[in-house]
Amino acid sequence: GAIKGKRKVGGLVGYSSALIFQSFADVEIYAYTESLDRSRYGEKIGGLVGESRGTLQECHATGIIVPMECLSISQVGGLVGYNSSAIWRSYASVDIGESPNGNCAFSDEIGGLVGINKSHIEESFATGSVAGKTDLGGLVGRNNGGGIINSYAIGMVKSRLASDVDYFDIGGLLGSGGNVFTSYAVGKIEVNSNGSLKRVGG
Repeated sequence: GAIKGKRKVGGLVGYSSALIFQSFADVEIYAYTESLDRSRYGEKIGGLVGESRGTLQECHATGIIVPMECLSISQVGGLVGYNSSAIWRSYASVDIGESPNGNCAFSDEIGGLVGINKSHIEESFATGSVAGKTDLGGLVGRNNGGGIINSYAIGMVKSRLASDVDYFDIGGLLGSGGNVFTSYAVGKIEVNSNGSLKRVGG
């Protein structure tokens, strides 16, 4: 059935600090934010794990993740929302979309596999589409010190902001960050804006 939540939400587990091996989730996640108070914003939403501090090996997730409202919701990934441990031979085929009425999208650090990554990702991939505002990537939204090795993304990346706003940190593979080795992206990038494009790459 459908899952509704705002923090540390995962199709399999919300928070993990241990090894997850050969595990799978087929998800329908609706994320929300409780109020305008930043300490209560929605974050760490993942198709398999909301926040992972333990290794993921040979895991995958399928399905959809969408916002229920227009308030800030960040760190959303098709497999893991917030990752600080190794991911190996895993994938996500999760569409990270807009709200049911099409008027709202996730805010920042949104990735087809991982929202924000602080560790190694190896031999992994993402095929789902990604919609959000900034720090958007087909594989990883924001790569903060981690390494991406032999991995790829093929889903469309769609940035959704007001028509007169500048766009930045949008990529077919990574929204922002570096340390990428023998990896690639082939998905399209779509931006609906009359503002300027900054730090946008295929």
